[in-house]
Amino acid sequence: CHTLSALGWSGMTGPALDGIGDRAGDRASAPSDANGAEYIIQSIRHPQDYYVPGYNGVIMPVHDSTDDNTNTYMSQSDLIGIVAYLCSQTASGDITDSTCGLESWQAENNTLTDPAAVISELQALSDPYQE
Repeated sequence: CHTLSALGWSGMTGPALDGIGDRAGDRASAPSDANGAEYIIQSIRHPQDYYVPGYNGVIMPVHDSTDDNTNTYMSQSDLIGIVAYLCSQTASGDITDSTCGLESWQAENNTLTDPAAVISELQALSDPYQE
């Protein structure tokens, strides 16, 4: 569905995800959004809550964590992995340019220095979205 050049995806219905790590902080405009990472979490768990101005694409399915017998099931660990990956997708390719706003997002040689801390922070952000 989505376009993401890093993975060779050229979707036609979903929004382009190239550089989402740069844009996430700007998109987290709702007062309830803690940061860009939470915006991405909310966009996956509750995709109809916010649309980027000008987006006229299809209505995205809700990916919940309650029923693993559905084709829209997404575990919390999968959600965390996807969000971390999307936060790393910057226009420059340098993950330190990410605007996801994670306190634990520190990198050296374009590699996270404490991935466990990032996972823990994303876990805390995504807990309220587990249904």
